[in-house]
Amino acid sequence: MYVLIMTHADAENVTPRHIFRPLSNKGKDDVNALADRFNAVIRDYIPELGKDVFFDEILSSSFARCIETAIQFAAKVNQFTGTSEIKLADQLKEKREGNLTTGDIVSVLDSTHSEVVLLCVHGDLAGAMPVLRNLNPDYIVQDKKRFFFLGKPVWTLIKFTPRSGDHKWENAEVLLCELLDNDNWISIIRNRTKAT
Repeated sequence: MYVLIMTHADAENVTPRHIFRPLSNKGKDDVNALADRFNAVIRDYIPELGKDVFFDEILSSSFARCIETAIQFAAKVNQFTGTSEIKLADQLKEKREGNLTTGDIVSVLDSTHSEVVLLCVHGDLAGAMPVLRNLNPDYIVQDKKRFFFLGKPVWTLIKFTPRSGDHKWENAEVLLCELLDNDNWISIIRNRTKAT
């Protein structure tokens, strides 16, 4: 299974901060940049799927900024999308206390039987990455026991075998993890410089 996980793009600053925060204009531009980046490199990372890479399932946090990011991204890469449905997963919501956990991600992935899945989450994805220790700390902030990416959007492509007793999320293969920084894609996996 291939899992593409992206964090929501920049959202409007509203007071009081509440669940309904739509994407800002910058956020919308950044989702377009993410889709362009995906279109440019995805076949390099999933060659065995040939010309067609279909997201059979799209799952998202129920927060507006994640849903909007997922919709805009899926529309822009529609040649790779085999569904028009976005399923909401409570496990992917931003946590008031603590992080998104590996257990949250695995429980969502265990509920699917798709070969390629798209997840849209929040910046606390950093704490649930299989290779947290291998990520460049310059792009991660720790607040107590919570880890967040510094910047958005971040996207990562992970190869994972769910429902396998000997294959755990921590052992999943992270094929790429990039962050958009001043219109440049930066690899945030240590010892990797592949980006544009």
